[in-house]
Amino acid sequence: MVGVMMENALVTLVSVFLGWLLGITSTVVVERIRSRKLRKALKVMLRSELTELRYMMAFLVLSLNILLGEFDDKIRQWVKPIVLSYDGPNKAEGLKIVLEKTANTDDRIFREYARLQQTQGKGKSLKKYYMPFFESQMQNLPLLDFKLQTGLHDVHTTLSCINQSIEEYRWYFEKTFDSTLGELNPGILSYNITQCYQAIATHGRKLADRISALLEEIR
Repeated sequence: MVGVMMENALVTLVSVFLGWLLGITSTVVVERIRSRKLRKALKVMLRSELTELRYMMAFLVLSLNILLGEFDDKIRQWVKPIVLSYDGPNKAEGLKIVLEKTANTDDRIFREYARLQQTQGKGKSLKKYYMPFFESQMQNLPLLDFKLQTGLHDVHTTLSCINQSIEEYRWYFEKTFDSTLGELNPGILSYNITQCYQAIATHGRKLADRISALLEEIR
């Protein structure tokens, strides 16, 4: 009788243990599946956001180099693959036309265009750029490998530097309309605006190149 009771108790204990073990195992399996799906979705959305940002950087770099009179075949060849590979919502058909029509344009024409823009006091309207999806997913970034996380943070940091230069440019540009400035100040402002253009263009190109490398990693 005692043996039967002990056997029943053992069966109950084993059943409880197996149920507990199954519960833990199921939770781990479900969590892994959830993490795998989330990681995949995360990569898809990050790839989309980075592709958009790279295209906007290419457009920005192209525009600034034209304003600076520094647009040449090297810039054209750098921009071309980014433009041709892009098929997103911000696609500008006119950009392809510009690249085609300027294929044999003398660089001196772009330098003259830049000089006229500066002489007429014209400036480019620059907006800031952001990575809203990346910024909203900070808590999920550990799901990605460390190298990819580091690359994403590098992109975000460089973008912040570009936005800082854009903010600085806006300040200088607004000052060009200040009628209280002396004769010397306009020249200084023009120089500072040019410096901002160059800084933004340089960082924008580096950022686009960094994004291109990251897009190869996000599969």
